[in-house]
Amino acid sequence: MGIRSRIFLLVFLLLSTSIGISYIIAERDLTKTFELQIVNELEKQAGLLVASAGNISNYKTIEEADAIADSLGKAANSRVTFILSNGKVVGDSNLDVNQIKSTENHADRIEFIDAVNNGSGWVSRYSKTIQQDLLYFAIQDTNINQPNIIRISVPLNYLESATAVSYTHLRAHETREDL
Repeated sequence: MGIRSRIFLLVFLLLSTSIGISYIIAERDLTKTFELQIVNELEKQAGLLVASAGNISNYKTIEEADAIADSLGKAANSRVTFILSNGKVVGDSNLDVNQIKSTENHADRIEFIDAVNNGSGWVSRYSKTIQQDLLYFAIQDTNINQPNIIRISVPLNYLESATAVSYTHLRAHETREDL
């Protein structure tokens, strides 16, 4: 192999490696940007949920709380969960009343702890309850003395589909410009 071939091979490998690394970094940054946009939208929806639901402690039964969570979840096209200040779940738009009664305490969930301590919090994690990766946003309800938590969540595949749609849209736009 001659010197020109070696130089060409070296330049080719360096360019391929740098393009691959650039792609990985760009995809990661794009995913993070979309994740933050979804969190921002969930925060807005959570504010509306608080205005609609008010103080969760005012609901007399789990059935009443769950009916409101179901209604708000349907309106928001998202999963809505009502969690008392002690971590007990009293409403969830994806669960029926019997499932709610057997749901484990949520006081150790990251988004719950952040919302209790800071007014709101978010995290993306696996849901043991519905066995799916979700992006959660939690916020305090209107109870000033002992705030409860209203949580809204969407599947992480929203993020994956948003990234895919964005990439498809960019490719379609590039194709039109090439014509």
